[in-house]
Amino acid sequence: MVKSDSFDPDRLVLTKNEILDFCDKVIEKWNKHPSKNANNILAMTAVKASIVWTDEDSLKAIWSEIIRWVFELLYENAL
Repeated sequence: MVKSDSFDPDRLVLTKNEILDFCDKVIEKWNKHPSKNANNILAMTAVKASIVWTDEDSLKAIWSEIIRWVFELLYENAL
């Protein structure tokens, strides 16, 4: 991925590997307190499994929408 000086959240694209790395980091964090986070770990493991079998183009479309929505929420909450 080429880094740019300008940031446009509408053009932000995450790869399958980046999303899986994110899932792994969250699971690793939650595994520090597994009994407290058992349901979360199970759910994130299911999310990770769905990411593995989803094609790259679909993931880009889905996560672009999620990121766009998060930026809208951040903007609305900042007002």
